[in-house]
Amino acid sequence: MDPYRSIGAQYVDDELKGESLTLAETVVWERELANVESKQNAKALAKRIRSSRRRGQPSGVVMVDPDVGPDTTGGMRADALAVSALLAVEANNPAIEPNVHEWREAHLGSGVRLVYEEVEQWLDETGADEQPTTMVTFAAPPGVTFEQVGDGCVPSEPIVFDPSHPLKPPFRRSSLVLLFGIPGSTSSLARLCAVGSVLDQLRVLSEGLANRYRWSRGQATIFVLTGLTPVLSQISIETRTVGTIPGAEEVRITVRPTATPEDVMDAFRTARKEFFGTRTRSIPPRQAHLVLYRLGRLHHKPDESWTETQVAWNQYYEQRRPGWKFTSGKQVRRDFESARRRLLEHERRSP
Repeated sequence: MDPYRSIGAQYVDDELKGESLTLAETVVWERELANVESKQNAKALAKRIRSSRRRGQPSGVVMVDPDVGPDTTGGMRADALAVSALLAVEANNPAIEPNVHEWREAHLGSGVRLVYEEVEQWLDETGADEQPTTMVTFAAPPGVTFEQVGDGCVPSEPIVFDPSHPLKPPFRRSSLVLLFGIPGSTSSLARLCAVGSVLDQLRVLSEGLANRYRWSRGQATIFVLTGLTPVLSQISIETRTVGTIPGAEEVRITVRPTATPEDVMDAFRTARKEFFGTRTRSIPPRQAHLVLYRLGRLHHKPDESWTETQVAWNQYYEQRRPGWKFTSGKQVRRDFESARRRLLEHERRSP
């Protein structure tokens, strides 16, 4: 295993089998990778990453030239383009975003914008002499306190690292990564930065713009360098599994006000089918009630048999739901186990 990659990234690389994570992907999926603690977690995340490669990241990195009309933008909705253009005008206004104007003046020249084809060369030349910074977060020794001094801090006593005793968890190694998008694509490329360098200043500026305007980090970088307008996604979809708990998957949908209810329904239907298969976890009402009934009885009598549950169930529901009668304890057990599996087990399809 590569000691310079997180354990989560190494596990996911193993699952991707020859299609290892790119540097940009380790940034985009940083939060999810940090929660990968086992191969089981890694397998589920690898499926999501493969799927995202097929359909593109939810926070798309599509950009258009301000001088190009909507008819040439691949059928994107006019209202999405309109709000994107308005936000870009605000971000270009020195009175609203003075840091953008100042950075461009200092590092590109007065009134200068790059065309996209020049971006990679500019990044390579600008960062040619930089030595990328490695960031390490670790637990301070007991008794050591820190005093705030300007933008930094000073420890109350020297902290000495002994090369013969490697740092142990909890610690985290990371890098400063500048993402830049590709117009017309949902992918991002990446460059490592040295702290305080020109590229690092661009990284900090782009991340701030991304937070304020809900762009992706790659979109924001290209906006600063070229002036291309980042196009906002109407709907962004994120799926995640919480820890190793079966059945704890979530589909999160971020919707802009201009999206229609039909857009939202179609996006959810597509995401659910893609990540969870054609079957859903919906179960008949009788099985749902059976799960609750059986668990409630086990709470008071942990060793209750299936036959005892069947007899009690039939007595309780005889008048309430005559059609819910069970004929044997085996039938109760079968329906209970079926409901449990459908509610808890992962039903993701292999990509």
